[in-house]
Amino acid sequence: MEFGLTWAKLDEMEYVTEAERLGFTHLWATDSALIRSDAFVFLTVAAQKTSTMKLGVGVAVPGLRLAPTLAGAMATLNMLAPGRCFVALGTGTYGTRKDFSLAALTAAGEPDRLARVSGRIPMGRPATAEEVAQAVLWLLSDAALYVTGTVIKVAGGL
Repeated sequence: MEFGLTWAKLDEMEYVTEAERLGFTHLWATDSALIRSDAFVFLTVAAQKTSTMKLGVGVAVPGLRLAPTLAGAMATLNMLAPGRCFVALGTGTYGTRKDFSLAALTAAGEPDRLARVSGRIPMGRPATAEEVAQAVLWLLSDAALYVTGTVIKVAGGL
């Protein structure tokens, strides 16, 4: 069984390295500069920090990436992570940037932001990496053998 991770927050690369350590096989970076870090900058850093994960753009948005530019970016990424690169094309998502990372929530100048966001989460706080890992470990265990085709949100009730 293979597991993938969708992530594109440059300041939270430790989730990617931990996912690889836990056996995740794929990393999908979202191509939405308004919501997350630039996909190719993120994947370049991921290529340097991982050794086995397949790396790719989850949905490259043709309106944002001209074909020659996308091909060049993928070729460059493949030079850093030979044989580990993939791409998918689609319409993507546009939106406003909402950064709920722990680093952003505790950033200087916004000392009450973590409290405001945590107040919206029914569990009262963001999840830890260990809590997310426990859900993954359960999925990998024999207890989850009959689980198929479902999305399991580890989001504290959001």
